[in-house]
Amino acid sequence: MGVGASEARAILARQYAALFGAPPPWPALRLLLAQSRGEGNDGAGWGSLGGYDAEGNHWENNWGAVQAKMGPPCPFGTFEHGDSKPTPSGQKPFRWCFQGYLTPDDGALDFLKHALVYRKAAARAVLTGDARAYAEALYGDGKAPYFGGYGATVPARIQSYVTMLERNAALVDKELSLSPPELGGALAQAGVVTLPTARRAPSVALLAAAGALAFFIFRE
Repeated sequence: MGVGASEARAILARQYAALFGAPPPWPALRLLLAQSRGEGNDGAGWGSLGGYDAEGNHWENNWGAVQAKMGPPCPFGTFEHGDSKPTPSGQKPFRWCFQGYLTPDDGALDFLKHALVYRKAAARAVLTGDARAYAEALYGDGKAPYFGGYGATVPARIQSYVTMLERNAALVDKELSLSPPELGGALAQAGVVTLPTARRAPSVALLAAAGALAFFIFRE
């Protein structure tokens, strides 16, 4: 079951804080909301797919199109879905197993781990609120990119992801009835672009203060 933009905002802020010790500043949260919406419709983009446990709980809630480590037949806790891989001659479709989660919070947490904890350059880039910088960091050197994208070349694939992020960010703004918030510019001017520290280490004081302010202003 999916969630609306307001609930998604609260869930992502909560799980980001669980990982990094403070809620994200709004420019970062806006990009993460756009990404989760584009990748998995905040966990609801998979139709009736998923698996059920003995108590009838539905394993879905995949916020970031997080793949399992195997192809079909898919084991319990995962579900089969189509995907595609870009090649110089076009997209190559394939079937794969995607990870399922019992709750929206579980799915959001693992999405943030794959996007930010396992990719520290992306954790820095998302704080800028810049879609291109974030997409480039997620793609990295291409050996283990977060996304495949669309297009015959690497620049085209990255551009396809930038377009997706920007399109979904605009939809997030519309659903939340937000104009581009002045807080984003204020945080950027304050230089809040320090890599968030994992929860096991002290968090950066400026990031914590800015994140708490953003969460207070934009939470419902």
